[in-house]
This record gives sequence, C-alpha cells and structure tokens, in this order.
Amino acid sequence: MALGHDLGHTPFGHAGEQALNRVLQDECRKYGIDPAKHSVPVMGFDHCVHAIEVVSRIEREYEHETGQGGLNLTFDVRDGILKHMFERPGRPERPLSSLSNVTKISGYEAYANNKGSLEAQSVYFADKIAYFFGDIEDGLRSNILPCQELMTDEFFQVLVEKYAEYRGHQEDLRISKVAQFPLFRSRTLTVMILDCIDSTRANLHNHSFGGVDDVLECNDRLVWVGDQLGKAADEFYHKWMNDYMFKHENVVACGFKAQKIVTDLFNVCCDDVDLINRPYREHCQRAYADVCDPKSDLFRLILARNYVAGMTDSFAIQWHARLFMSSEHISI
Repeated sequence: MALGHDLGHTPFGHAGEQALNRVLQDECRKYGIDPAKHSVPVMGFDHCVHAIEVVSRIEREYEHETGQGGLNLTFDVRDGILKHMFERPGRPERPLSSLSNVTKISGYEAYANNKGSLEAQSVYFADKIAYFFGDIEDGLRSNILPCQELMTDEFFQVLVEKYAEYRGHQEDLRISKVAQFPLFRSRTLTVMILDCIDSTRANLHNHSFGGVDDVLECNDRLVWVGDQLGKAADEFYHKWMNDYMFKHENVVACGFKAQKIVTDLFNVCCDDVDLINRPYREHCQRAYADVCDPKSDLFRLILARNYVAGMTDSFAIQWHARLFMSSEHISI
C-alpha cells in the first residue's frame, strides 16, 4: 500500500492533477461520453483512483496470461491504495474526489464508507505526516514561511508538551533557522508517531473488535493522533499552508505554469495520438481491450490521460519544450 499509494500522481503533483481533472471533464462533455456506462473512471482525474488503474491495468512487468497489464494485487492492497487520501470533500468540479463516488466502481461497493483496514489507515497517517512536514520544510527553504513566527504557533506548544511527556523532561523544540530543521523534524515526528500509537491503542480498546471484519465495518478513523494534537495540527496547516504558503505569488505562479504544461500535453496527445510512441499505444490497447475500441474517442482520452499522468516533471518539461519550442521551467 505504501509503495503504491502515489503511483497515480501526475507530473507536478496536485497542480497537474487539477489540470488533468479539468480537461478530462471538458473532453467527456465535448464528445458526449457518459462515465456511468464505463467501468473506467474517465470523467475527471484523481491520483488515488488512477493509482488503481496503474496497478490493475497499466503496469506491465507482471502481465497475466490474458496479456493485459496489472500486478494482480489483492483487494485489500488495492483498497488501501485507493483510500490513502480518504477524507477529501466531494465537490461538483472534482467528481472523483469523494470515495463514496469512486467506490461505485465494481468491486468496491460494499466498502464505500469505511476508512479501510488498519494497514490502510496506517498508510493514510504516514502519508499525512510526511507531506505535512515536507511542506513546512519547502516553505522554510524557499523563505516563504517565517521561521520565528511559525514557532510561536499553538501546534508547536502542544508538541513541546508532548515531547516532555514522552522524554520525561522539558525541552524546547523550536528552531530559529532552516539548517536546524532535520533535528526538529526528527523530534516532532517522534511525538506524532508516539501520540498516534497511544491514540490508536485507545481506539481499538474502546471498540473491542473481534476480528478484521469488525474493523472493516467500522466507519471511524482508528489510526490517528489524539484530539489535542490533531486539532492543533489541522489549525496550523490551514493557517500556514492553505491560507499563507499556497497563496504566495511564487507558488501560485509555479502552479499556473505546471497546469499549463499538463493541459497542453494532454490536448496535443488527444489531437494526434501518433505523438505517443507505438509500444505504449499498443500496450494501452491490450490493457483496455475489454473496455473500448482502440479507434473510439473514449480510448483516445484514456491513452492521453495515461501517458501524460505517467510522465515525470523533467520529462513533461522537456516534451513541452520540444513540442511548443519553449523553455518552460518549474521552480520557486
């Protein structure tokens, strides 16, 4: 689950994901494609959902006897990959952002509302704290986040208290410069993990589960930090990331450029599929032979989506420069 959880990401992360989500919806409307009639989620793009496409169809290292792609993973692993970002609000402009919609795909209906297995919830927690501290470090190293002011936030006050509780003595975790961040991250991750262990043990004890089925039938978040640390972390992220760093002009400019590159590449691939190398086109035809005709509009959208979504940042930049004779560059 952990190894596969971000296989569905586009180049440039969530900025590329937003661009691909928008253009796929536009193309489906343009050609009158009804997503309800197809098992492949094509009306929009969500990297959690696309990761399932990767491990179920696109990956070809372990092709089955049928000749189609896929890794032949168990349902439990695929469900865990799918739910590693479960609590994203469903919005009309993001039809695949809510797993209550995604789980309408055949095979997931009975698991529409649970948070996944304990293993899946552990991956969810690990992913959350990884990008939480990764975003803080990015903000500090780019000089967008003010280090001194950041350290006065209530979140860090809670961390100091928790760290003293676990270590048995008081210690100031706050830092004054980015060079101190690695040690800071190590100590604060320790607090988050230990708090999660304590909270999870309490949750499991309170529910008195008799087995795996009881966990899967439960709709509660079981693997997570306690209420005090969780509330402080949520408020910190909303204030300093969503309302501050992500709205900084440099970050917005990079996101704009990233979305333009992804949109341009998707459009040219849709206009002329021969731009995509023949081996990839032929593999995609085999992988989706049970879904659609390779000459159909639906297949063209799937092919362009898969090809662009599978690009690295550097390949997307180079390919865009090659096709549009530009010198695009993504940096803060």
